[in-house]
Amino acid sequence: MSWDAKTLSRIEHNEIAFVEHQRGARAALHGATLLTARVAEVPGWNFAGAVRTSDGKAGQLVDAVEAHFAGHGRPACFRLNPLTEPRGFAQALRERGYRPAVALSSMVLDGKIAPREEGVTVRRVHDTEDLVRFTETQCAGFGMPDSWRPWLDEVNARCAARAEFAYYLAELDGRPAGVSLALEAPHGVWGVYAVTTLEACRRRGVTRAIFARIAADAGD
Repeated sequence: MSWDAKTLSRIEHNEIAFVEHQRGARAALHGATLLTARVAEVPGWNFAGAVRTSDGKAGQLVDAVEAHFAGHGRPACFRLNPLTEPRGFAQALRERGYRPAVALSSMVLDGKIAPREEGVTVRRVHDTEDLVRFTETQCAGFGMPDSWRPWLDEVNARCAARAEFAYYLAELDGRPAGVSLALEAPHGVWGVYAVTTLEACRRRGVTRAIFARIAADAGD
């Protein structure tokens, strides 16, 4: 499936909004958007995205990005995608010593999903008790260290209170089994993040049920 520039731009801006709300602070440069995370030890959460510049100004932009992150004690990182301008920007970064670190992918769903498995229920998280279950399941599903729990408690409470976020808790036979959260950005795009299922509940239709519920909510 090939996506048009409008769809790609909406995905890009949804991701930037998610990272800003959940993980850090946004700053604007002429030609890029900078995200500086509160959690310094995760380099991939500190990056310059939405890069739109020219060949003649690319070097100046890289200098400005490097200076910004150096001032925060972080290495400079760029997130590139098919909308990045100029087209030779990746090569310009390589010539300055940058190297590819990780490939991120996005998938688009345009329609509904029919859940297959019985016994799986998915509901929106609306109260503190469910949010605690959400975070416990999130930590277990991703295998996060205990040291991350205070940060997740804070960030989930803060984001769940925002109208544009939707938190989902899936249960299998009445017990927590998986989670996800979605961010509704302008232009009708719902970004789906933090999808995980407990190891003992995998291959039981939990993720499919979560996607089905989010797709139904997004279509309403």
